[in-house]
Formats: sequence, C-alpha cells, structure tokens
Amino acid sequence: MTRNSRTFAVTEIGSRLLQHGQQIRAETQTAITAALDSATTPSGPLRVACPIALSSALVADVAVAFARAHPRVQMHLTTTHGTDAPRCDPYDLVIHPSNQSLPDSDLIARRLVQLSYVLVAAPSLMEASAWPMTPQELRGKPAIGWNSRDAWASWQLNGPDGESVNVHLPVQFGGDSLIAVLKAALAGLGIARLPWLMCRPHVEAEDLRIVTAGWAPAPTSIYVLYSSRRQLSLAGKAFIATLSQAMIAENWGEQ
Repeated sequence: MTRNSRTFAVTEIGSRLLQHGQQIRAETQTAITAALDSATTPSGPLRVACPIALSSALVADVAVAFARAHPRVQMHLTTTHGTDAPRCDPYDLVIHPSNQSLPDSDLIARRLVQLSYVLVAAPSLMEASAWPMTPQELRGKPAIGWNSRDAWASWQLNGPDGESVNVHLPVQFGGDSLIAVLKAALAGLGIARLPWLMCRPHVEAEDLRIVTAGWAPAPTSIYVLYSSRRQLSLAGKAFIATLSQAMIAENWGEQ
C-alpha cells in the first residue's frame, strides 16, 4: 500500500494478495460446507461383500434401495461363498455368517441377526415309515456337506430338554453355498442343514420335510465386519442400520 499525507492506495501486489486471500476464504467456506453436508448425508464409495445366498435373499434388494435413497453413495456389492476366513480388504463392510466365535483380529464384528437352522430332506429320499424322528435314527443316512473336502458331515443337534447330541453322516453331495445345498436337498441327494427362513417355503409346499423334529442344529449368527484401522463412514453406518431394520422387518430371526 502506498500512502502520503493526504491519500493512500493499494499497490498491485497488495491487490493480488487481497484477491488471493478472498479466494482462499471462499474455498475454505466451500470445504467446510461440504464437510458439514457429508456429516449428515451419506456419500462416497461403499464396498460391501456378502455371501451369494444372503445377497439373493435380501441384501441385494437392500443395497439397491439404499443406493436409490442416497444418490451421493457409489454402491458396490460383491458376492462371495461365505466359507473363507473373513477379511475386509478391499471392502468397507463384509456380511459374514458364523455359528462359532469369530477369531481375534483387527476386525470389528457387529451381530445383525441370529438365524434358526433345521435339518430337512426331500420326501423322496426315504419311505415315510423310515423317516428319522430321533438323532439315533439318522445313522447311515446320506448327508449334504458344506464343501467337497469332507467325507462326513458332523452336526451337533440340540434337543427340547437341553440335551445335545453329535451325529456323523456320510456326505453324498457337497456344496460351497447354501443355494447349492438347497438344490441338492430338493433333488433328494441327502439330508441338509439349512436356515429355517430359507427352506420354510419348500417345507410349506411339501417339497422338503423337517428331519428329527424337536432336534435342531445350533443357530447361526449373521455379522457385519469392518476394519478397526479406519473410521467407518456415514454411508457404512447408514447401510448397517438399514440392513438390520430390513432383517427385522422380514422376520429373519432374533437380534
């Protein structure tokens, strides 16, 4: 700035500095506004991995509805078999079923719902007179296994009076997804361990029958996993809440 006893004027360099400062202030206010908006509105990429059976049953529909409700979120849904050890990279959220305690890791696990399981088989698998009513009557019957490596299916069945029995059945067919297990059961290849929610329509249609009524496998919990090494985004938190509400609304089981 130039100045004398009567007047003063901003120099050229001073004018440029003023304009630059005003530009920085405007950009800062824009960044603050965007940050405040993002704090209340889900936005950004959200990468979710989910077993194909759960995706087909509910999660894909929830993901599509969520993306429509939140256009600032870039939704990516990947299907998995659900049999591998859970890992988050490169995903933000992993939907993972487990009937055992999850191993210690750098993952945060939140249980969404607990699914009831039953043993079922096609009516064509055996004569009505030979239909198994107790765990002991399962001996020698063919089973549908969870993968191709197991020659035997080992299941723990819980009885009505708090009893627990372990049964071991020869595997006739192995599948690495619940959909494959269900199809094999409907084809009469063996006794299958399946979520009640998944096979209920087929039981009601009499395509499948419950085996050893009153004796059921332990329930399986559905978890959502995410890394503890980075902060979960607002989009991730909102999707977890939406999925949890959808599972409750669809009567998937107990929280």
